[in-house]
Amino acid sequence: MNRRGLLALSSLIILAACDTPDEVSEIEVEETIVEEEEAEPSISETETHDEESSNLTDQDDEEMVEANPVIDSAEEHVFINLVDAETFFNEQGAAAWDDYQNILKEVTLSELSVEEEMGGSTSEEVDAAFQSVTSIEDSVSDFVDVTENEQMVIYRYPANDETNEMAEYSAELTFYFYDDHLIFTAITPGFYSVDLEGLPTTEELAHFMTVSEIEALDSKVYTVAEMIVLGDVMHQTMVPAMGIDEEGNEVVSAFYFFTRGDDIIQFAHLPFELPSIDFPTYSIILFQEIISTLEGV
Repeated sequence: MNRRGLLALSSLIILAACDTPDEVSEIEVEETIVEEEEAEPSISETETHDEESSNLTDQDDEEMVEANPVIDSAEEHVFINLVDAETFFNEQGAAAWDDYQNILKEVTLSELSVEEEMGGSTSEEVDAAFQSVTSIEDSVSDFVDVTENEQMVIYRYPANDETNEMAEYSAELTFYFYDDHLIFTAITPGFYSVDLEGLPTTEELAHFMTVSEIEALDSKVYTVAEMIVLGDVMHQTMVPAMGIDEEGNEVVSAFYFFTRGDDIIQFAHLPFELPSIDFPTYSIILFQEIISTLEGV
């Protein structure tokens, strides 16, 4: 089975990666112009050769319009063995992870591409779920109007007793809404560090096929996120890796896996310095690229 990889760099070159290094094809993408004050990374579409990804497009449209529970109440998160107090830095981060899993059992996601039938949880319902599960009394919430139709709600877990503008946060839960319907969820670290010793290479990770292989890395985790893609929940996680830039220099990369069940469906990697500015935003951007690619299959 072949799988496609996405690579976002400043030059906007994307690699379509298969199972062996000899089958990697390079696709040049025309550069996109963006306004300076709102500059965002541009990620462009490439052809997919993933048999499983192709099969995702064969579903009935009628199956995509209902709101989807993120995690069934009787099930555990697919990354349950990937995130703990060691891989998510500290006990406060681990507490946020517990809250995040419990919230996902209470709320539903809506698929962004099915706007006329959206039924995901509202921001009020998500806030009620958060308040009912969290054990952290001094968490800080932030409601941000992104556009007229889009809102981002962030719950921050303080790393100490400070809750002012200079406070450090151990973890953040992010919920993104379109017309007040939940379409995206994520948990990311607040403050963090990256240990460069012993990092896997992007080439090594590109050969991974299962979540079990990611677990075996025992790596720090910098993003866990979920969206509905073609009618079903797709999970995303990001770990650090060593990559090579256009000039042949070794750089720290953010390597994203997109999964369903134990299967890795797709992957993406880009310089770590880009998503480190705003982990949730880059998570959403990469999800949008995945959606665009799969809808074009």
